[in-house]
Amino acid sequence: MSTQFHKFRFFTFSSAALMLGVSLFCLPASADPLRVSEQEAQKSVVQKVRPDFPALARQLKLSGRVVVDLLVAEDGSVERADVVTGNPILGTAAKTAGKAWKFQPFQAEGKPAKALVRVNFDFNN
Repeated sequence: MSTQFHKFRFFTFSSAALMLGVSLFCLPASADPLRVSEQEAQKSVVQKVRPDFPALARQLKLSGRVVVDLLVAEDGSVERADVVTGNPILGTAAKTAGKAWKFQPFQAEGKPAKALVRVNFDFNN
């Protein structure tokens, strides 16, 4: 009788876990950040920080464009900056500068929302 009770408890727990798993897959996709064009983002910038030209890049006579994706929080601050393309030495400087940018909060359905902004940083030696 004890064995049957344990089997029943396991079955109940497994069923509940399965039901919970199904409900997790049914969450709305509103957690995804808005994709904002660079033009729209430039209109919303409150504070821009220009990247410092790295000394090593200057010595190596590096130049070029670095593309960075900025994840903007609901309050307009930058949560994360990720280099998409560009020289890694220049990318570090672009990423640091991008993290210091501030935006007017972006909105979705009348509420502040996270946004993904792609920004270009040009480095000319």
